[in-house]
Amino acid sequence: MKEVDTHAKSVKEAGMKTTRNRAAGCNDAAFTVILGSSTFLMAASFVADKLLLSDGFPSILLVG
Repeated sequence: MKEVDTHAKSVKEAGMKTTRNRAAGCNDAAFTVILGSSTFLMAASFVADKLLLSDGFPSILLVG
């Protein structure tokens, strides 16, 4: 006996498109802002670490 996915079948019959599930209230603009700001903060901390290391700051204090 062949199993049939009834949900997928009903979605196709209704003419709806299936999409990925997203967190409630999450949209593309918010995701882009969060991604851009987190990338900026990571880059800024990398530059700050490089400057501190070049000035002779002990590297063990930069961990964490």
